[in-house]
Amino acid sequence: MSTLASVEGPPQRQDRRVRKTRAGLGDALMSLCAEKPYEAITVQDIIDRADVSRSTFYAHYVDKDSLLLDAFRGLRAHSTERDEPGAVGDELFGWSRELFRWTAGVIGDFGGEAEAFRCLMLNPACVLVVSELEQEIETLSRADLARVADRRPEHVPRVVLGFVVGAFMSILSWWLESRDRRSPEEIDQIFRALVIPGTAAALGISAPEQKGTPSLVLSS
Repeated sequence: MSTLASVEGPPQRQDRRVRKTRAGLGDALMSLCAEKPYEAITVQDIIDRADVSRSTFYAHYVDKDSLLLDAFRGLRAHSTERDEPGAVGDELFGWSRELFRWTAGVIGDFGGEAEAFRCLMLNPACVLVVSELEQEIETLSRADLARVADRRPEHVPRVVLGFVVGAFMSILSWWLESRDRRSPEEIDQIFRALVIPGTAAALGISAPEQKGTPSLVLSS
């Protein structure tokens, strides 16, 4: 009988215990990722850090990869409203909010948990996390591009999707790795300055001129 199955008590109490245990395991993995490469971390390391038994670990996860994805999704869980359009005003690239409505929210989430995401995104062994984020960004991009270009989602060109996803991941990785002090809003502006013109041209979307737009100076 599994640990979860043997726990007695009302469902709500069990849910709290499950959440607490999983959070503890996730925190343990995050702290270990900050200390050594992901591939060097063992399940024993995780349960020792979380102070739980091996049977408890396997009652929740099949391996450390499943824990990694769950921990990453937990970090991202608070961004459920990221695809809501923000207010479009006269600010820099304000007109483009209708094209990519989710970028500011996603970038802001990474800024709020910079150290945790830095450990995950920049660890070559954490390819599952990168793949998970790329799929999320592709889904969000496909929906926005289809809506704005008045196309069916499956008719959005793969090359355009690949361009948007690749640019976003590159900018996000650069921001985390370089520890650049720009705000999430400024990083969002950089993304739009680099991506919007080419995307708009490829899809035949009219992009209004932005008079008086200041340059966004980037360092190597």
